[in-house]
Amino acid sequence: MVYHGEKVVIAKNNLPIVDLVIHQPTGKRKLGLLEGMVDIPDDLMEENDDINAMFYGNGK
Repeated sequence: MVYHGEKVVIAKNNLPIVDLVIHQPTGKRKLGLLEGMVDIPDDLMEENDDINAMFYGNGK
């Protein structure tokens, strides 16, 4: 019902507790907040033998 624009009220003991309404964004999201603050290693996508052994066992 909310998806179609209606307001839904959730009540307990006949007292309204929560109003469900469709979300209205307050503004544009700012991307790149952590730019320059995170160091990604060059070997990030390379496989690690120790981790592979933990997942798949030592016998290949």
